[in-house]
Amino acid sequence: MPTRKELADEIEGLAGKLSNTSMTIICQPIVPQIPGFVCSFIRYQATQAYRIAEWLRKEHVDDTDLVAHATRTLFESTLIFGHLLKGGGSHFIDRLVSETMADHFDILRGTVGDESRLSYFPPDLASHYRALKKKQFKRTPSTKELAKECGAETEYKTHYSHMSKYSHPSLYQIAGDYREVYSQHAMIHFASRAVEYLNAIITDSEKIKNIVVEHNENNKC
Repeated sequence: MPTRKELADEIEGLAGKLSNTSMTIICQPIVPQIPGFVCSFIRYQATQAYRIAEWLRKEHVDDTDLVAHATRTLFESTLIFGHLLKGGGSHFIDRLVSETMADHFDILRGTVGDESRLSYFPPDLASHYRALKKKQFKRTPSTKELAKECGAETEYKTHYSHMSKYSHPSLYQIAGDYREVYSQHAMIHFASRAVEYLNAIITDSEKIKNIVVEHNENNKC
């Protein structure tokens, strides 16, 4: 079984690879919003990895829930990448833009609340809201649906379910035996899963980098 330090070193190294990939993508000059979308996602994953490494380097186990939660987001990231790359990535750009805008509209709709209140908001925001509403963007499937789509149902039912006990105020986390819930074994277990997910993300990130580069080459003036 690897030590916490060994896992921290490995995860930090993988995070560095992700950061380097994001920098390669952001340097693409054509259609800058596409590389921007992709790099934001990859940097998010790298940030989660750096956080896990930082928590592992501490001597206590009080951050076990944070390691579990961050590792959970990495698993979700592998599913989103698998979803975006479905069909060899032929619809990657369209899905990325559509589903990102769907999330944007959901947040905007939550801010507006009752549409009868639109007149109280700045005219440009109200106009933006109505324009987005007409487009009816396709939304990202739920995590359960993504796991089925990506052939990761077993991982979802076992490890994801376990990590979710830490991400939410479950009775297991709150009232369970502290020695079991917050333990070196749990920390190492979650960190080991993080390594698996990060390796998958790095592989997919290289595929995505190639898609972005090709997309930009095809859209040169």
